[in-house]
Amino acid sequence: MTSIFIFYDDLEYLSLLLNQILKKTSDIKILGFNQTITKDSIKTCNKTMPNIIISSSSTNKKLKKHLTFQYISLNIEKNNKKNIQIICHQLKMLSSDTKYSHKLNIINLRKKIYKELIDLRFNPNMIGTYYLLDCILCSYENPYSQLTHLEIIKYYKKIALKYETDYQAVNWNIQKSIENMYKNTSKEFRKTHYKTEEYLGYSSLINYFRFLH
Repeated sequence: MTSIFIFYDDLEYLSLLLNQILKKTSDIKILGFNQTITKDSIKTCNKTMPNIIISSSSTNKKLKKHLTFQYISLNIEKNNKKNIQIICHQLKMLSSDTKYSHKLNIINLRKKIYKELIDLRFNPNMIGTYYLLDCILCSYENPYSQLTHLEIIKYYKKIALKYETDYQAVNWNIQKSIENMYKNTSKEFRKTHYKTEEYLGYSSLINYFRFLH
């Protein structure tokens, strides 16, 4: 389902636009709307990462300074009611192209998980950190799969093709990246952030991130 957030200062026009979107489009999830850019609306957008943001062109320019994810922007022409029909048509087209919204979701998820890995003391200079990141994303692509050894080998082989290496090298580098994280964190840190004192291997870490989001 394609998600949207709307910013527009004219409440009457905004209400009309919302009604037409609900009436004429399907597979659209409205995450919120606001008349102005506020701290709360920025926080909501950065947290929920809507696929599409609808606003005036001037508001869109301001938003780009505050939003940390990729999205599609649709512009509202000031109080032009014909523009509502155009926006509804654009939403229909974009919501039918599920691959595009999925690609946007994966791009934004990748940025979010990368930041969390760095916050959890994974070294950005080690290739194993990026291999682990890709493994986590593979698990999102297959949310109902069991993380068996054979399933993770499939992930490794897929990543090996991407980086033009072999899956044993992927495995080795991920292990080294995890070992490096352990060297750079204390038991207290791991207990606070990972909620466990037990050793976290690759499958535990993948599950940790899979259920975190």
